[in-house]
Amino acid sequence: MTARRPAPPRGLFEDAFWRHLGEGRMCLQRCDDCSSVRYPAAPCCPRCGSEACTWAPVAGSGRVVSWTRFHRQYFAEMPPPYLVVSVALDEGPMVVGNLLGDQATDPAIGAPVRLRLQTVETAAGRLDLPQWELAAAEDTAKTEKR
Repeated sequence: MTARRPAPPRGLFEDAFWRHLGEGRMCLQRCDDCSSVRYPAAPCCPRCGSEACTWAPVAGSGRVVSWTRFHRQYFAEMPPPYLVVSVALDEGPMVVGNLLGDQATDPAIGAPVRLRLQTVETAAGRLDLPQWELAAAEDTAKTEKR
């Protein structure tokens, strides 16, 4: 069953981000001049100012930087409790999403996570949302070998 969610707000430069998610992978902008990876999408690199960039796939793994558990219901489609995590991707940028799985256990800061795309229904149609799940021990070993 596909979950129902409010549609996330979209910025001016994010169409490619959502298109790539719909194709089953997370891609972020990589600066063609300094190779810095950035999120959210922007018209120029915040590191060197270059306007040249390429949408490049990311590994879909990172570490929990912070988290919060929502106990209040802000959206009819999202009953509490649910966890939201800030994730530092292996490539550098930070992203935010829900942590899937056990909602009663507090995730450890620094815990390894991996991307899991979740198809949801919104008022605008189907959308693949980037969500996170705790990485299994064997996934962590693979990530640390990179």
